[in-house]
Amino acid sequence: MLLKNIMYKTKMLADFLQGENIDMPGAVIAMESTLASLKRLRSSDNEVSNEIVAAMIFAKSLGIDPDSDFLRLHRARRIPRRLDDRPETASTEIHTVEVYYKSQFFIFMDTLINDLEDKLELVKDTLDCFLTVLEPEKSGTVNSSYSL
Repeated sequence: MLLKNIMYKTKMLADFLQGENIDMPGAVIAMESTLASLKRLRSSDNEVSNEIVAAMIFAKSLGIDPDSDFLRLHRARRIPRRLDDRPETASTEIHTVEVYYKSQFFIFMDTLINDLEDKLELVKDTLDCFLTVLEPEKSGTVNSSYSL
């Protein structure tokens, strides 16, 4: 349930980028809008928590106890209380379903966002080369030459 919306957005982006009539500025616009949408989802802690709670309620309606399954399938993850001598780096144990899946979801989202940002920079670098060749008197970056 957590990944349904994200996978739908990334599939739409992949289908658009693999289309026959795609142009470079259109690809940049599509990638930037998808990236902004993914960043908005990543920054919303309440939305992720609500999705996890909804998934737990749905599982309970099917006769599945998510808490007992979590305790049965996941060992106790005890992480160091502190990574160093600073008290602000003190950590907590991951022992609830919501905390565990929220942390896994954020790891996935960070990886997806970083990969998409890297690909977007490659496309922008490629487009900048073409702009320099086509309009040498107006050479600049993609963002300064066109409002994408």
